[in-house]
Amino acid sequence: MSTGQIGSPREFWWDALERLLMGDHTLPNALHLPIREVERDWMIPDEARISRCDVRSAQQASTRDALRATVMHDMRSALLDLRSHEVRRAMDALHIQLGVTMLSRDSYRTCTALELLKLAGEREGDSLVSIGAHTVSHPRLALLDAQEQTEELHESRLVLESILGRSVTSAAYPFGRSIDVNRDTASAARAAGLDVACTLSPAALCGGRTDPMLLPRFAVHPMDGDELSRWLRYVALG
Repeated sequence: MSTGQIGSPREFWWDALERLLMGDHTLPNALHLPIREVERDWMIPDEARISRCDVRSAQQASTRDALRATVMHDMRSALLDLRSHEVRRAMDALHIQLGVTMLSRDSYRTCTALELLKLAGEREGDSLVSIGAHTVSHPRLALLDAQEQTEELHESRLVLESILGRSVTSAAYPFGRSIDVNRDTASAARAAGLDVACTLSPAALCGGRTDPMLLPRFAVHPMDGDELSRWLRYVALG
């Protein structure tokens, strides 16, 4: 659980980015974001600027969405290389340019502390869900030095323990790809008081040779209950 988002009135930035760029509204000729103290421009093709209500054919809708998605993915890549406070500044600028509220949609809001406690169960072992640390601000840890990584993981663990009233000993690294962690990350997780931590790097567990701070895990993508059940059976049984 990324503790800085608990009860936040704002969505995670990647959800907000999709809302802003793929929504029904029109887009301006260009969008301008502060990227590391330099204003970077994204030009918006005319076919992508129109609102959804002005679309007149399936082909026009497909072109509109494809062009907008290209801009969104390029902008997301630029934001992934920023620290958390820089991402927030860039997203604030984007919200202002498009005149879209920063408040979360109900279906995209993050959980509250009470909801998190209910999810975890009143007593340890009451729930099938295990709550683990996920940093405070959801940064790419590879962008931080060793001390900053430790602080992000440690503070996340302490906040969760204060909410749940029990020890938290596991974590999953934000984004989790091999490029999102570095050689300091495993040591930072140990220094944060964790027993195990997971990446998204595909790998097999190799007895005592697998670092418990770099465990592989599966990514779960948006899916309904039936699809999730089929996927779990495939993962378990092949």
